[in-house]
Parts: sequence; structure tokens; C-alpha cells
Amino acid sequence: MPTGPISSPILLVGEFPGHEEIITGIPFVGKTGEILQSELARLGLSMCDYRITNMWLHKPNKPKHEDCDVNWHLTQMAKEINGRKLVLLMGSDLTKALFNKSVTDIMGLKMECDRFPGIPMIISVNPAQAMHGPLGEFRLSLSRFQKEIEHIH
Repeated sequence: MPTGPISSPILLVGEFPGHEEIITGIPFVGKTGEILQSELARLGLSMCDYRITNMWLHKPNKPKHEDCDVNWHLTQMAKEINGRKLVLLMGSDLTKALFNKSVTDIMGLKMECDRFPGIPMIISVNPAQAMHGPLGEFRLSLSRFQKEIEHIH
């Protein structure tokens, strides 16, 4: 379930819930959420100020998602994305679905996609990447996200 202020001009979007998120029904409450919260706080930002959701509200199906499944979830996400002034998109599946590019190719960039015209999106790796390697890529995206927030306020 999406969480945070419905009226927030900013949306944070992950890909799919982890174990803790499935149990609570709240996105980014597990270890990945701790990383996201900590890294945002390092920049003076708080997750409490933003609307937060995942593309999938359940664990992804195995094998890889079918295109129709992805399109259905993107259609459902439109309710959360439309009307926002900025979106932080976190994850490779989201990047592939919306831009048909690898997250590593466009990470840290401000992009707009045809599906959601006029809504700028900052592209980031999933915060879970930080559990398995350096934080640099994630921090780069978040610093660009912070700069975009300053333009909104």
C-alpha cells in the first residue's frame, strides 16, 4: 500500500516489497527502507514528507514479469504518479519498463517518459544495492534528487 502524504508533490517509487513490507503492507520498512531513510536524512530529507509506493504490491512472479503484468502495474501506478512534480524511481525493472534502458545507463539523470509526460523522474538504483556494494551510485542519484526538490520548494 502506498504511504505518506497523499498531497505530497514528490513520490518515491521502489519495485517490489521485501519480506517486512509484505508483512506490514507498508513500503520501505525493512533493511532497504533503513538505507533509504538514512541516506535521505544525510541530505536533510525525511521520508515522512513524501508519498511512497512500490510498482508491485506483492513479490514479483517468477520467472521474470510478463509485459502485460508490467503494463497493468504501471497503469495502477499512474494514480500515484500523475499530478506529482517529481518522482524518484528506484530500480532496474522500473527503469527498463519506463525508459527501455538499463538503470546503470541513466542513473542520476532527470528524465521524462512518454507514459507520464511533464513529470520529471530522477533515476536510481534500488537502495538494496547498498547492502551488497558501495553507496556511491545511490548517493549520486539522491544528491540530484535533493537538488530537484530545492527547485520545487
